[in-house]
Amino acid sequence: MKLKTTIIALSVLMSSNAVLAQSNCVRVDQIAKWEVLDSNKTVVYDLQGGTIAFVVFASYPYLKKSGETFRFFSPTICKFDRVQVTEGMTTITSIEPIRK
Repeated sequence: MKLKTTIIALSVLMSSNAVLAQSNCVRVDQIAKWEVLDSNKTVVYDLQGGTIAFVVFASYPYLKKSGETFRFFSPTICKFDRVQVTEGMTTITSIEPIRK
């Protein structure tokens, strides 16, 4: 009985962490504009020009200050997602929503 309770408790804990981990995702259709801040940091804007979040990518390949392209493979972008940029593939290392 104790093993069963432990398994249930662990599964609840793991599923709640998965939900929390996905809470900082951004819907791609919300994004109107990307601004590259430096070699791996961007800020994303919505259709009204408001800021949504800071998105940080793995250190390589470096992002271009202008003319950078982004290609996503799902309707949302989340931490650890793979993204195609101008110079190749990279990974999102963090997404920090901007408080309004």
